[in-house]
Amino acid sequence: MPAIEHHVDAITALPPDAVWLAETERCPYQAFRVGGRAWGVQFHPEVLPERIRAWEVDGFDPDEVYAGAVADEPISTPIWREVATRFAKLVAERG
Repeated sequence: MPAIEHHVDAITALPPDAVWLAETERCPYQAFRVGGRAWGVQFHPEVLPERIRAWEVDGFDPDEVYAGAVADEPISTPIWREVATRFAKLVAERG
């Protein structure tokens, strides 16, 4: 599933007890979980394409990232909205 990604640093290894959840060619550890309450992602499921225009340019082409985000938006927004809703439900249930 597409997601907006822009970072210079990246995780190169997970802790021994981490659960690896997602990867891409450019970044092997895109999502992971450690225990039942710590979740991490190296992409931006919360960002819509318009937000990219406000980012400080640091090692990426904002036009390229924006164009990709706009192209992916019809697919990515409904998916990440559902993921965020499910995540919020987990947080509420676990307190």
